[in-house]
Amino acid sequence: MTQDLSTINGIIRYLKLWLESDPSTSTDSLKQGCMKMADILNAAISETDLELSQTGDTDESLAEPVESCILAYERLRDIVLDIAESASQGTGEAIRDFLNELEEAAEFLRRAQEELHTWLQAPITRCPRCGGQEGDPCPICHLELLFPDPQGGTESKFRSALLPQAYGPIFDAYTAVRNGEKTLSELIRLLPPIESDIREYIASVTASLSRQPDSVSLIQARDTLVELNDGLRQIRKTWESRKMTDLQDGWAKVFRSAVRFERLRLELLEEFGGEQGLAKVSQERSQLSQQDSVSISFDD
Repeated sequence: MTQDLSTINGIIRYLKLWLESDPSTSTDSLKQGCMKMADILNAAISETDLELSQTGDTDESLAEPVESCILAYERLRDIVLDIAESASQGTGEAIRDFLNELEEAAEFLRRAQEELHTWLQAPITRCPRCGGQEGDPCPICHLELLFPDPQGGTESKFRSALLPQAYGPIFDAYTAVRNGEKTLSELIRLLPPIESDIREYIASVTASLSRQPDSVSLIQARDTLVELNDGLRQIRKTWESRKMTDLQDGWAKVFRSAVRFERLRLELLEEFGGEQGLAKVSQERSQLSQQDSVSISFDD
């Protein structure tokens, strides 16, 4: 049976089998697994260090569990490197000691992550940059306080697409608010022009549907525009709810529906635009120019 060496717990299980001379294990596999894990831990250390440094004067309630995670990552890295070296030398007794240390360090990391999870889950508005909760806006960072995402924004899928330029400033502001680099009010101030455009699109498509009620493209366009409008409203709702999840879910709706509407817009031009519409669609599809569009990539 193939053993999983991609996690600390997997290495612990493998190491116990290796110490018992289990035939499903090998010294080379143990060494390779430990070296790969050291690389993973180094990346985690660098990423967490960078995030912590970017927040500036981080509130102690957030800094402590994050710093504990870094300490745990460093200790785990050192131990797996020691295991890899000792395995090469065949010093089984030393590795038994390292196994105990590895289990202790893994438990220390679990507690630190649990403390961080508790911080994220607490029903308390906090500064998106420093994590402070005194004063709204934050007296240090001058940002509005928000309820953190309970999931920490970790479970996501990377997506990329070309969208009209109007979405570029909104996406930049959305990203900056999430990263604690811009106020929520700055993002909200960018919404009215595109909200107005979407309302006009909805009115136009609805009017066309009254004349062409069986058009699948029009029905899909109307539903897509309604979802896009819902996403914009959810982003705006963040001003009242102060929930980071409203901001994130709202943008995800906007992104998905905007991508879908760009495809439907071309289909509508083909269906109702006559020769001029067909020519415009052909031109857009052949050029795929970014002069009047913006490339947007984000974690959905």
